[in-house]
Amino acid sequence: MATEDPALQEKEGLALYERGAYGEALRVLTLARDGYAAQGNQAGVCEMWNDVGVVHYRQQQWDEAEQAFRQAQQVAIAAGDRAGAGKALGNLGMLYARRGDPAAAEPVLREAILIFRELGDGEKEQATLKALSDLNLKGGRWLEALYQYESGVEATPQPGLRARLMRWAVRTLKRVLRLPI
Repeated sequence: MATEDPALQEKEGLALYERGAYGEALRVLTLARDGYAAQGNQAGVCEMWNDVGVVHYRQQQWDEAEQAFRQAQQVAIAAGDRAGAGKALGNLGMLYARRGDPAAAEPVLREAILIFRELGDGEKEQATLKALSDLNLKGGRWLEALYQYESGVEATPQPGLRARLMRWAVRTLKRVLRLPI
């Protein structure tokens, strides 16, 4: 690597990740994280911890991914970065869900949803609501899943045709089942 600019290292690390060079991506993203730390850029440090966690997640290295997401959360909280904390919590919740631990996943996902809602980040709120909906669906709580999916569609700033059709289908199902709309 010819550069010590953490932004360029981050870009290179993400490109390596996209190519499937996970070991090298981890090395470069760690360098970027350390570079951001040296600059006092806590948002960059948080983002790199999240990215390192995603690389571990992709490799099913659950403990390492959890540790990285927790580090991202701690850095974000210390820096007062609500968006970073929400992202770390969302990633952590999805990790718990993927590992088959719904009891751990649900409260973390709910906290992330509240943060994204507070920040007005409909896109991340929607993605996290969908993850929570999927978790409830797998757990046999289809009614909760239905409401969460609908909330996710409502949180989408500009829902596409598929989302609008799903919203219509959910509302129709609720009417047929005589559920509160």
